[in-house]
Amino acid sequence: MVWLMLIAAAVLVIGPVLYILPSQRDRQRADMRATARQQGLVVELAHVYDVDSPLHERVSASGVARRPELACVRYGLPLGKPLTGVTDLRLVRGRGGDWGHEPGVAASPLLERAVQASLGTLPPDTRGLVVSSSVVWLYWQEVVSEGTSPQATVEAVAVSLRGLRDRVVAAWSPPEEF
Repeated sequence: MVWLMLIAAAVLVIGPVLYILPSQRDRQRADMRATARQQGLVVELAHVYDVDSPLHERVSASGVARRPELACVRYGLPLGKPLTGVTDLRLVRGRGGDWGHEPGVAASPLLERAVQASLGTLPPDTRGLVVSSSVVWLYWQEVVSEGTSPQATVEAVAVSLRGLRDRVVAAWSPPEEF
Protein backbone atom coordinates (compact mmCIF):
# COMPACT_ATOMS: atom_id res chain seq x y z
CA MET A 1 0.00 0.00 0.00
CA VAL A 2 2.87 2.35 0.79
CA TRP A 3 4.37 1.75 -2.66
CA LEU A 4 1.10 2.63 -4.32
CA MET A 5 0.93 5.92 -2.40
CA LEU A 6 4.54 6.73 -3.34
CA ILE A 7 3.83 6.08 -7.02
CA ALA A 8 0.67 8.22 -6.89
CA ALA A 9 2.60 11.06 -5.22
CA ALA A 10 5.37 10.82 -7.83
CA VAL A 11 2.79 11.00 -10.64
CA LEU A 12 1.18 14.03 -9.01
CA VAL A 13 4.56 15.80 -8.81
CA ILE A 14 6.07 14.76 -12.17
CA GLY A 15 2.84 14.95 -14.25
CA PRO A 16 2.50 18.74 -14.30
CA VAL A 17 6.22 19.15 -15.01
CA LEU A 18 5.99 16.87 -18.04
CA TYR A 19 2.84 18.69 -19.19
CA ILE A 20 4.57 22.09 -19.42
CA LEU A 21 7.63 20.82 -21.28
CA PRO A 22 7.56 21.84 -24.96
CA SER A 23 6.61 19.16 -27.44
CA GLN A 24 8.74 18.25 -30.43
CA ARG A 25 6.49 20.41 -32.66
CA ASP A 26 6.91 23.37 -30.28
CA ARG A 27 10.69 23.01 -30.36
CA GLN A 28 10.59 22.76 -34.17
CA ARG A 29 8.58 25.98 -34.43
CA ALA A 30 10.95 27.75 -32.05
CA ASP A 31 13.89 26.62 -34.19
CA MET A 32 12.14 27.83 -37.35
CA ARG A 33 11.45 31.23 -35.86
CA ALA A 34 15.02 31.57 -34.60
CA THR A 35 16.31 30.69 -38.07
CA ALA A 36 13.95 33.26 -39.58
CA ARG A 37 15.28 35.97 -37.29
CA GLN A 38 18.84 35.03 -38.26
CA GLN A 39 17.78 35.43 -41.91
CA GLY A 40 16.63 38.99 -41.16
CA LEU A 41 12.91 38.24 -41.08
CA VAL A 42 10.38 39.59 -38.61
CA VAL A 43 8.19 36.89 -37.02
CA GLU A 44 4.82 37.65 -35.42
CA LEU A 45 1.68 35.77 -34.44
CA ALA A 46 -1.17 37.15 -36.51
CA HIS A 47 -4.58 36.54 -38.08
CA VAL A 48 -5.48 36.46 -41.76
CA TYR A 49 -8.86 36.49 -43.48
CA ASP A 50 -10.16 32.91 -43.72
CA VAL A 51 -11.41 32.27 -47.24
CA ASP A 52 -12.55 28.75 -46.35
CA SER A 53 -14.71 29.72 -43.39
CA PRO A 54 -18.26 28.33 -43.25
CA LEU A 55 -21.20 30.65 -43.73
CA HIS A 56 -22.13 30.78 -40.03
CA GLU A 57 -18.71 32.34 -39.33
CA ARG A 58 -19.25 35.04 -41.98
CA VAL A 59 -22.71 36.16 -40.88
CA SER A 60 -24.20 36.05 -37.39
CA ALA A 61 -27.68 34.69 -36.69
CA SER A 62 -28.98 38.25 -36.56
CA GLY A 63 -27.54 39.06 -40.00
CA VAL A 64 -24.49 41.05 -38.90
CA ALA A 65 -21.49 40.52 -41.16
CA ARG A 66 -18.42 39.03 -39.49
CA ARG A 67 -14.80 38.86 -40.58
CA PRO A 68 -13.66 35.25 -40.19
CA GLU A 69 -10.00 34.98 -39.29
CA LEU A 70 -7.46 32.22 -39.18
CA ALA A 71 -4.68 32.27 -36.59
CA CYS A 72 -1.26 31.80 -38.15
CA VAL A 73 2.27 33.17 -38.11
CA ARG A 74 3.50 35.93 -40.37
CA TYR A 75 7.05 36.28 -41.55
CA GLY A 76 7.98 39.72 -42.80
CA LEU A 77 10.83 41.25 -44.74
CA PRO A 78 11.29 45.03 -44.68
CA LEU A 79 11.46 46.68 -48.11
CA GLY A 80 14.45 48.80 -47.12
CA LYS A 81 12.85 52.11 -48.03
CA PRO A 82 9.17 52.99 -47.72
CA LEU A 83 7.20 53.12 -50.93
CA THR A 84 5.31 56.38 -51.27
CA GLY A 85 1.70 56.39 -52.34
CA VAL A 86 1.31 52.62 -52.25
CA THR A 87 -1.97 50.92 -51.40
CA ASP A 88 -1.53 47.68 -49.51
CA LEU A 89 -1.90 44.53 -51.57
CA ARG A 90 -3.72 41.83 -49.57
CA LEU A 91 -3.95 38.42 -51.17
CA VAL A 92 -5.50 35.43 -49.42
CA ARG A 93 -5.39 31.78 -50.32
CA GLY A 94 -7.80 28.97 -49.61
CA ARG A 95 -6.98 25.36 -48.95
CA GLY A 96 -7.54 24.65 -52.64
CA GLY A 97 -4.53 26.80 -53.51
CA ASP A 98 -6.34 29.59 -55.38
CA TRP A 99 -5.21 33.15 -54.66
CA GLY A 100 -7.69 36.00 -54.41
CA HIS A 101 -8.11 39.46 -52.94
CA GLU A 102 -9.23 39.94 -49.38
CA PRO A 103 -12.88 41.07 -49.60
CA GLY A 104 -13.43 44.78 -49.19
CA VAL A 105 -9.78 45.75 -49.74
CA ALA A 106 -8.78 47.64 -52.87
CA ALA A 107 -5.70 46.27 -54.60
CA SER A 108 -2.84 47.89 -56.44
CA PRO A 109 -2.65 46.38 -59.96
CA LEU A 110 1.03 47.32 -60.23
CA LEU A 111 1.94 45.46 -57.04
CA GLU A 112 -0.23 42.51 -58.03
CA ARG A 113 1.62 42.14 -61.33
CA ALA A 114 4.93 42.39 -59.48
CA VAL A 115 4.14 39.54 -57.07
CA GLN A 116 2.21 37.28 -59.47
CA ALA A 117 5.33 35.44 -60.70
CA SER A 118 6.51 34.71 -57.14
CA LEU A 119 3.29 33.19 -55.78
CA GLY A 120 4.31 29.73 -56.96
CA THR A 121 7.52 29.83 -54.92
CA LEU A 122 5.69 30.23 -51.60
CA PRO A 123 5.09 27.26 -49.27
CA PRO A 124 1.92 25.26 -50.00
CA ASP A 125 0.44 26.14 -46.59
CA THR A 126 0.69 29.89 -47.21
CA ARG A 127 -2.65 31.48 -46.38
CA GLY A 128 -1.97 35.12 -47.14
CA LEU A 129 0.42 37.68 -48.57
CA VAL A 130 0.46 41.38 -47.74
CA VAL A 131 2.64 43.96 -49.42
CA SER A 132 2.51 47.23 -47.51
CA SER A 133 4.48 50.41 -48.03
CA SER A 134 7.33 49.11 -45.86
CA VAL A 135 7.10 45.30 -45.42
CA VAL A 136 6.27 42.15 -47.37
CA TRP A 137 4.36 39.75 -45.08
CA LEU A 138 3.84 36.03 -45.62
CA TYR A 139 1.07 34.44 -43.54
CA TRP A 140 1.52 30.69 -43.14
CA GLN A 141 1.05 27.78 -40.80
CA GLU A 142 4.68 26.66 -40.56
CA VAL A 143 4.22 23.19 -42.01
CA VAL A 144 7.47 21.44 -42.89
CA SER A 145 7.36 19.09 -45.86
CA GLU A 146 8.41 15.53 -45.18
CA GLY A 147 12.09 15.00 -45.87
CA THR A 148 12.88 18.71 -45.47
CA SER A 149 14.48 20.27 -42.43
CA PRO A 150 12.76 23.20 -40.68
CA GLN A 151 15.81 25.37 -41.33
CA ALA A 152 15.76 24.59 -45.06
CA THR A 153 12.06 25.44 -45.19
CA VAL A 154 12.63 28.81 -43.52
CA GLU A 155 15.60 29.55 -45.77
CA ALA A 156 13.38 28.85 -48.81
CA VAL A 157 10.76 31.23 -47.38
CA ALA A 158 13.44 33.89 -46.89
CA VAL A 159 14.60 33.47 -50.51
CA SER A 160 10.98 33.76 -51.73
CA LEU A 161 10.40 36.89 -49.66
CA ARG A 162 13.62 38.47 -50.94
CA GLY A 163 12.53 37.78 -54.51
CA LEU A 164 9.12 39.32 -53.77
CA ARG A 165 10.75 42.34 -52.16
CA ASP A 166 13.07 42.87 -55.12
CA ARG A 167 10.20 42.64 -57.62
CA VAL A 168 8.04 45.05 -55.62
CA VAL A 169 10.83 47.60 -55.20
CA ALA A 170 11.75 47.36 -58.90
CA ALA A 171 8.10 47.76 -59.97
CA TRP A 172 7.48 50.72 -57.68
CA SER A 173 10.73 52.60 -58.29
CA PRO A 174 10.05 56.01 -59.79
CA PRO A 175 11.77 56.77 -63.12
CA GLU A 176 15.20 58.35 -62.89
CA GLU A 177 15.20 62.13 -63.30
CA PHE A 178 17.87 63.77 -65.40
